[in-house]
Amino acid sequence: GIAGWCKDQPWVQEITAEQLYGYIRSIPLNASSTALAGFIGKAQPPGATPPAAQAAPASLGLPDPTELASNAWAIGTERSESGNGMLLANPHFPWEGALRFWETHLTVPGELDVYGAHLTGVPGVGVGFTKGVAWAHTVSAGRRFTAYKLSLAPGMPTSYLYDGAPREMTSREATIEVLGADGAVTPMTRTLWASHYGPILEFPGVGWSDTMTITYRDANLDDDEILDQYFAMDRAQSLDDLKAAHERHNGVPLFNTIAVGAEGTAWYADTSATPNLSDEALAAYEVALETDSLVQTAAANNAVLLDGSTSRDEWVDAEGARDPGLVPYEELPQVERDDYVFNANDSFWMPHATELLEGDYSPMHGRQDTMRSWRTRENAWVLDDTTAEGPSGDDGAFSLDELAAAALRNEAGSARELRAVTVQACRANPTAEAGGETIDLVAACDVLAQWDGRHDTTSVGAVLWREFWTNQVNAPYAVEFVPADPLATPNGFADPPAVAAKLARAVQILQQAGVAIDTPLGAVQHDGRLPEGSERIGLGGGLGAEGLTNVIGWSNSSTTLEDRPKRPAVVAQGSSLTPDGYWVNNGSSFIMAMEFTDDGPRARTMLTYGQVQDRTSPLFTSQMQRFADKDWKDAAFTAEDIEANLEGEAREVTGKR
Repeated sequence: GIAGWCKDQPWVQEITAEQLYGYIRSIPLNASSTALAGFIGKAQPPGATPPAAQAAPASLGLPDPTELASNAWAIGTERSESGNGMLLANPHFPWEGALRFWETHLTVPGELDVYGAHLTGVPGVGVGFTKGVAWAHTVSAGRRFTAYKLSLAPGMPTSYLYDGAPREMTSREATIEVLGADGAVTPMTRTLWASHYGPILEFPGVGWSDTMTITYRDANLDDDEILDQYFAMDRAQSLDDLKAAHERHNGVPLFNTIAVGAEGTAWYADTSATPNLSDEALAAYEVALETDSLVQTAAANNAVLLDGSTSRDEWVDAEGARDPGLVPYEELPQVERDDYVFNANDSFWMPHATELLEGDYSPMHGRQDTMRSWRTRENAWVLDDTTAEGPSGDDGAFSLDELAAAALRNEAGSARELRAVTVQACRANPTAEAGGETIDLVAACDVLAQWDGRHDTTSVGAVLWREFWTNQVNAPYAVEFVPADPLATPNGFADPPAVAAKLARAVQILQQAGVAIDTPLGAVQHDGRLPEGSERIGLGGGLGAEGLTNVIGWSNSSTTLEDRPKRPAVVAQGSSLTPDGYWVNNGSSFIMAMEFTDDGPRARTMLTYGQVQDRTSPLFTSQMQRFADKDWKDAAFTAEDIEANLEGEAREVTGKR
């Protein structure tokens, strides 16, 4: 019954339970071992025959937070119009490949009744609701592994010093089948080396010398609790049940959880698997961050590099942890509130606009007292605005309509805070130089002055702002970040003439692309998955760096071998604009706004790319058009709703249990 590009391919086979379980276990490794696999296969001791030539990775390859990002809001009784709990889920994930969501409603009479979505091929519901509790996830800012620098024993490149004594590495042969460019599959064998921490890595720029190499330990390699974790969550009938699932199994691999009970208690927690380091190890790491260039390079690649020659830097075993060496549940950052909590991929420190989550938490969970992203700030501004003009209306409390509208409000936090001062800068500097050319900024100033800061399809000014902001991000602020005021700082621009020059460059880039500065966003931003000749679907939304909650953009990474449309080259370095506009294949995916009522849960959802992956099907674009139109669909949860909304025929499927 498979349609589309993989129909009748010889490699399409029935999947076994073991293969499915292996795939499920691989998903937690997306923030750790999966990204490091290429460095494991390349690692060979000095003098060994090097593996077959391969292109060296440019960096560690850890997930780009702009490509695996999310927003999630839990609205408590104080900010809910009905007094019951409400939830918004908005993961920003790829629109193609294995990390697509699949919307589903699973029922086993008397045992299970859960609605939501999960990644393709994974059983259960990962983000969703039951009759008594709703939850969503965002990717945590914490660290899932630690790398270790090994000092090798003199004259013994496969032994390393540990507390002053040599310790031998271990090795094993591994053979896999490799698909060649000619379509032939051939076996490839490598010798894989490991320390007692874990695999040896061919770390970029370091390699494996006579004196040093790199290894690592992964918090999620042993996450065999993940299925029990989500089956327990899918059966939860209250917030207490959901929290108990986290405490009992602690199998959430790399996510924050934002949840709310039907009665209106909102909960935020970062229960991700996190290495448990001693105070001494953390103190030594902080010193190394200031003094060791290799540690600094690792940190710039989202990795923590410790000293593997001392037991001081081992993970600490603690009672109540899911596995040895992890932070136990009771020490994980979490908070309950009656108004709201949220997360947008920054650390646990700011789950609320004005009340910070502070305490003696390990920096392995993410940093406190650090600047928040523009997207986090926009989430906070939207949620904390109780004015009559705000998203929650005259009463300052959300209805389901208002919650859904807030999710796709499409206002850019960067413009909310800095559009006016940008207009002031260009009014004061009506011409500026860009690339040796003098650019008149009067018309550009007028466009930004009249723009409302939104990124809807009809918005005039959003295109100009994006090109300006892409060049402007690193400009000095007039007021730098102040930890005591993370929502209001940084702000302002310290150098108005430089701001005018950046705006001039934005005008120049648009001229090079043949795009007028007053072009509506939907005329140039469109679904980039469509085959050549298809009717375009103009899209609202924008980049996380611009500070939107509805994030969409382009990703060069993909987990599919399908032939896909090739995006044209961008017109300028640092810009995402091509001669064919802004192509989109990543971002808002499964969006769900829901509320608990006295008659049970009520939800509105969008699966932006739909359930259909066959590009030739007329259904391939139907949900994307609804996303473009902000046309939510009602989720059919009760038996009566399902019966009333049936289209086509129901199909009964049987299988092994």
